Amino acid sequence: MSDYILFDEDGRQLESMFAEERPESDEGEWFDAPEGYDNTRLCVLEDGKVRLITDKEFKEELGKEAKNTLKEDVKHKSDEVRHVIAKGTTSIQREGWHIKAAIAHMWRIEKTLQEKGTLKKGERLLNKAEIGAVQAEAKERNKGETETQILQLWELRSARFAQAVCLIDGVSSNAQNVIESSKAEDLEKVAELLLKTAEQKKKELQAAFSK
Repeated sequence: MSDYILFDEDGRQLESMFAEERPESDEGEWFDAPEGYDNTRLCVLEDGKVRLITDKEFKEELGKEAKNTLKEDVKHKSDEVRHVIAKGTTSIQREGWHIKAAIAHMWRIEKTLQEKGTLKKGERLLNKAEIGAVQAEAKERNKGETETQILQLWELRSARFAQAVCLIDGVSSNAQNVIESSKAEDLEKVAELLLKTAEQKKKELQAAFSK
């Protein structure tokens, strides 16, 4: 559907919902209100002519607007839940998670190859800087942890974070699809169900990340 054409109560076209009336010089392309216009009906420009939108079109437009609003609510709720798992951290810390996850992943591959005898004794896939990073954290944590324990910790945190992000993305994507496929008259019930699901997932993640 084309953009709406707006008129005042006297049938004079407005530039926008809050703009001034068209100038007396009639600069540009302006239109007169169509027959039957009563200042309560929306109009559209179609094939160079202005016409009133039908009741069916108006209902469809209201449905689209309701769906878009609900989709935005889902996005905001998803961001709210994402903040739950990122609570108390900085962007630098979160970037560090990615680096640690990569090192932990390489360590897991290294461990597997060592068990299979593919790597020679003393041979490492991790470079000196990566090994040094692991040893540095173990030292500064001062809990008597070994290199292996630190890497297992990184691996666990990485897997838990990835699982949480994937869960949020999956729920959000499904919610968008449910909204789009729903009838306008069902949106209120759909919104209630989606909100209930989101709150449940939020509590689950809060519990998991508080451990």
